[in-house]
Amino acid sequence: EAYLAERRALTSLKHLVDRSYEVIGLWQIICESGFESSVDQMDPVQKDRMRYMKFKDLVINGHEVCSGLISALMNCYLEDSSSTDAISERLRQLCPSLYSSDDAVCTKAGELLTLAKKTVNKAEQTHLLKDALQCYRQVTHQINLELICSILESVRFYEGVVELALYAAHRRDPQGHALHFYKNGESPGDVQGQEAMIARHQCYKCITDCLQRLLAIRQSSAQSPSLPSRPGPPPTPDPNALTPIDAEKYMELTLTLALSSGDELWHVSLYQWLIDNALTDRLLEIKSVHLEAYLKHKTAAQYPNDLKMLDLLWRHYEKTKNYAAAARILSKLAERESGDVSLVQRLEYLSRAIMSAKSSNLRTSSSKEGEFLHELEEKLEVARIQSQVYEALSRRHASRPSPHLQDALNQLNNRLVDVTTLYGEYADLFSLAECKLAIVHCAGHYEPTLIETLWREIIDKELKESSSSSPSDRIALISSKMVALGRTYVHSERYFPLGALVLILERYSAELDWDPTWVFMTMLEIGIPFPVLHGIYDRMFKAKDPCWQAINKPLHVLEVIYHLLTKYLDTPSLMAPYER
Repeated sequence: EAYLAERRALTSLKHLVDRSYEVIGLWQIICESGFESSVDQMDPVQKDRMRYMKFKDLVINGHEVCSGLISALMNCYLEDSSSTDAISERLRQLCPSLYSSDDAVCTKAGELLTLAKKTVNKAEQTHLLKDALQCYRQVTHQINLELICSILESVRFYEGVVELALYAAHRRDPQGHALHFYKNGESPGDVQGQEAMIARHQCYKCITDCLQRLLAIRQSSAQSPSLPSRPGPPPTPDPNALTPIDAEKYMELTLTLALSSGDELWHVSLYQWLIDNALTDRLLEIKSVHLEAYLKHKTAAQYPNDLKMLDLLWRHYEKTKNYAAAARILSKLAERESGDVSLVQRLEYLSRAIMSAKSSNLRTSSSKEGEFLHELEEKLEVARIQSQVYEALSRRHASRPSPHLQDALNQLNNRLVDVTTLYGEYADLFSLAECKLAIVHCAGHYEPTLIETLWREIIDKELKESSSSSPSDRIALISSKMVALGRTYVHSERYFPLGALVLILERYSAELDWDPTWVFMTMLEIGIPFPVLHGIYDRMFKAKDPCWQAINKPLHVLEVIYHLLTKYLDTPSLMAPYER
């Protein structure tokens, strides 16, 4: 034990002697090189500390001050554009623990960088910058990465910024703990992964900060000129300042260089930067396996409500012609129960989903994809009726606001509902006959009495709402409504009971003493063939319905037939020659 204690004491003594020798050697070099000029380059805080330090303090606790002296000495050489090779070699010989081989590499890199900044010849400058970059790559663990990258950026060596920052990120996390941390949900318990992630992000930030500055310059062209801060002629523009066009060029160059990296976490940081700066179109131009992985990660279970990411994911799938996947994402967005997606957007999503599904079917003939397309088309049909119900309730709410209506509107806007719910809880509850007709037609539900009742309700509603208008205006309104609906249902005879509709309209026309031609003119406008229309009126006349006597218009149908035939005589083209 005594032997070990004595050995430790001798080792400490040797260390003290060596350190004293090195400090004296450093002091000698400083004095030979110009003490005052070197000290003037020191940090003011370190300079004040050194002023009150004894030699003992400088040896035992003065490593930081010694490092400051060395840095100041090197700055003197760099300012004089002198080579640092000789002084570096001497420092390495006299004080190796104060000035390590890594310090020498840093000094050399700084010298090359300083020379590059002063060099006019572009090829020579690039050569110096690449040499400096190689030096910095060797000592990424001890350099001020942010400062070095900003210097490289100032000489427009963006390739160096990207390469150095990404290499430093790798050196700070060689085992890939940060990627494991990211892919496993960023658990707070994974301290090692968290620290690695922070270290990497500090490196990545050097590149994104550079891109941010380029983006700001690029966008400055779109801004209006600012007011001068003082009177007189405008200041002379800096010839070395980047123009928006240059910034655009360098930004694209930097992005291209950055995207060539295989560092997945860097891609994640870059993608997020593009999204944060509303550069999603540029994001979707990226062809990388990491992009899909990133978007899928963002839309996974821990980010289920990230609408922006889901939008980007389907757009990415469309861009890469993965139409089946795009269609399923769009369908998911349409069915999303949330207030952040409006009913209009849901219709758009379903329409795009159908387009994508059709494109997918052109590329593959899978029966499963065909079934999915059919489901989408059915959903879109129901969603359109839901939109019709929503618009009808919106009009009613605008004229007679009520909390009940507002609740119904919110529910319809926040989710897609099935036809049964749409009919029972909305269309029927709020007496929306037109919407109910659309629903039974969509569902293929055929009940003649119900359909005739719905048509009667539609007509009665139009008559009631136009009661204060003149007869000609009322005819125009009802005719317009019948034409609009008739053209929708005319090819579905079960949902357009022509005979019943003509009878209903003619009875109202007779009761109100309206123009006897308007009903058949409306039907002709809908597209009902003249022979069909003539047959209906013929049967109506022969039926001798007592309703005409009841309203004191026994010859009304005959009068209408007269005008109908007159119309034919005036326009023979209403009937084909072979039908006459």
